[in-house]
Amino acid sequence: LDMFYRCCSPARHTLTIMEVLGTDIVIGMYATQTWHNNPDGYGDGGCFLFRLKPNPQCFRYTIGESHVPSYNDVEQVEQNTSCLDDAGQLMISSREFISMGVGEGGARLDP
Repeated sequence: LDMFYRCCSPARHTLTIMEVLGTDIVIGMYATQTWHNNPDGYGDGGCFLFRLKPNPQCFRYTIGESHVPSYNDVEQVEQNTSCLDDAGQLMISSREFISMGVGEGGARLDP
């Protein structure tokens, strides 16, 4: 992952695409902040997960009336998004993994 962070460091926005070995599944993450070692979490309303194969689909986190995201300040996240209902997705990264998403609906990559 140190090499991943070095390769991502010049870019603010990154697109990470992964093929799940032994399957016909291709997934990805769009990050609006530079990936770096930060297990406390970061990210803003522009981050999202997606699936290319099978059945392409985009997964965005939406704040519901009964749910408040468990990260940082909701008002700050909402100010950074182009869609008022989109709260963004939390990015968490360390020396062992990178992940994006909130709660059970995220994606985690362990090299």
